[in-house]
Amino acid sequence: MDINVQHYLNRTADEQVKHFDQLTTPAAVADTEAMVAALQPLADAVVDAVNQGELIRATLTLQGTEPTLISFETGIINLPLANAKKVGGFFEADEIVPVNVYLVTENKFLNASGLRIDELATTDDFVAKAVAYTQLAATTAVEQVAHITEEAAKPAPVVKEVPANKAKTTKKTTRRTTAKKTTTKRKTTAKKSTTTRKRTTAKKAAK
Repeated sequence: MDINVQHYLNRTADEQVKHFDQLTTPAAVADTEAMVAALQPLADAVVDAVNQGELIRATLTLQGTEPTLISFETGIINLPLANAKKVGGFFEADEIVPVNVYLVTENKFLNASGLRIDELATTDDFVAKAVAYTQLAATTAVEQVAHITEEAAKPAPVVKEVPANKAKTTKKTTRRTTAKKTTTKRKTTAKKSTTTRKRTTAKKAAK
């Protein structure tokens, strides 16, 4: 399945994207086999959408205090459909590009951004080998959920509180600036003693 970049931007902006949603719990998808079973309806929805030439976001929500969202999304670059408007900076509007299927995982304990997106395959390859790609997605998702569970169980960092009545003392440092006395050296001009020789003119005696 290929798509014109401008057409892709228009469809995502106008919400012309199919949605498929399913709920479960982390405990119900603790191993790869259980995750495969949970992701299978999502994979089927993606295959149907691709066969109809539609874009789709199929999401499995793992319910809890901090829900984890695992989605199959169709797109043209490894950006979630929610950020599709940024795609224009990577392509020319009139380009025809292949549509891919991405595995998108969202949870604040996953990483610093709370988001991870992995390219699975082109839509054509996904349709042809849906079972294999669902298995791959399930293996990745189980690892990510285990990581999220481990991070969520860690105690929150302790923040030391400063007592409100403790006044902040600022030490004022006064720097004494000593002005240096500038001594101007006087140039001593030696007086040149000019000795004028008196020319003694001998009076010539008149003969």
